Amino acid sequence: GNCAMADAKTIVVKYVAPITGVVLGVSLHCAPVAAMLEASRKGTLASLQPWTFVGSLAQCLGLVLYGLELKDPFIFLANLPGALAAHWFILRAHTLSESPEQRLWIEAATLGACALFAVLAEVRTLCFGPEGVQLYAWATMVAIIIFYALPLGALFHVLRERDSSRLYWPQIVVCLLNSCAWTCYGLLALGNPFVWVPNAAGVVLALVQLSLVLVFPRTEEAYFRATWFQRLTGLYNHRPAPLEFLLGDGKASPGSRSE
Repeated sequence: GNCAMADAKTIVVKYVAPITGVVLGVSLHCAPVAAMLEASRKGTLASLQPWTFVGSLAQCLGLVLYGLELKDPFIFLANLPGALAAHWFILRAHTLSESPEQRLWIEAATLGACALFAVLAEVRTLCFGPEGVQLYAWATMVAIIIFYALPLGALFHVLRERDSSRLYWPQIVVCLLNSCAWTCYGLLALGNPFVWVPNAAGVVLALVQLSLVLVFPRTEEAYFRATWFQRLTGLYNHRPAPLEFLLGDGKASPGSRSE
């Protein structure tokens, strides 16, 4: 009986958890496809924010390299589709950008993300040898934490306005399950803090968001006026002033008035 239980635990930790993480991770990275196709049809980015795709690209590139270094097929397969999807999103966003400043920022940020990991690969090979795998690990952990920290702007708004319209609970639940799966795999199967620590932080952040959804009711009018992608990212009803340069001319689109 104990052996069977141990075998079942091993299967869950080593296979079920990472396979679940692969499926959920790919779905999260590819989620904006419908919104980008709609933006392409309309010929405008509207509420889509190119910097989120650049962040996704950096995270996925780092994890693809890290998965190769660890010879871990789950980490690799969870992020290769995300890297390809992010490249496509960036290309489409560049085509749809309405201002030279925005296109310049997209180009610079994308090249910077790719150059970062190219430089890390060179430094790791020339200076550190096999031990240099931790260079990828640290860079990727920072990228994951930044990715999970993207909703913080929406959280501050929720606390200030006591309105959870910017938090899309189905997406939060998917993020929570994804983070739980990778935390389980990283902690119990790999014993690798570079995998489980940032994902544990993602679990905490998702639980905080869900608690805010329960505590503060959303404003139905604002919520249903927003597009799916706006609800997903929390980027509607306003554009944060520091990002106006990155977003182009800063002109408000329908449903994105300044507060």
